Amino acid sequence: VMIKLKSLSEEEIQACVLYRDAMMLVLDKPAGIAVHATGHDAVGLDRSFHYLQFGLPRQPELAHRLDRGTSGCLVLGRHRQALVQIGKLFESQKITKTYRAICEGVPAESGGVIDRAILKSGEGSKWRLSLDEAGQRAVTEYRVVRSGDGFSEIEFSPKTGRTHQIRLHAAFALSCPIVGDP
Repeated sequence: VMIKLKSLSEEEIQACVLYRDAMMLVLDKPAGIAVHATGHDAVGLDRSFHYLQFGLPRQPELAHRLDRGTSGCLVLGRHRQALVQIGKLFESQKITKTYRAICEGVPAESGGVIDRAILKSGEGSKWRLSLDEAGQRAVTEYRVVRSGDGFSEIEFSPKTGRTHQIRLHAAFALSCPIVGDP
């Protein structure tokens, strides 16, 4: 069975542009849309990047990724040298990422640093992630913004960029899973 993957229209993807200069674009990525189209996704934002050239000969490319279920600012480099420069800014933490999530429960501490390694195990589409010291180091700063009725709004600032890092740290290091996260 062949699934036809769609792209956003020119108007839809251009409406997501929050910022544009000679080096980068910043998109307002909606939740529920994958950055890369896969067999699991009907739409991938990357299939619409050709509408974001704005006179340049090549389409922009991702400087980082956001999960399908995550909304937020997505940075694209408009050319190769821009991608290199943006990559260095992320590496040196001159560009930082901050996420807010509604979580079930309230952490024991109102803030701190989670330093728990993440291990990817399994192969192909059967892989899974867990907190395991045999994995790659993963560090996340967190701060409880507010809490009540058994829920918390928590601000997360990852210092490393592991797959599903915030979800894993929230659920298994803080015992406060993100609401709606499978």
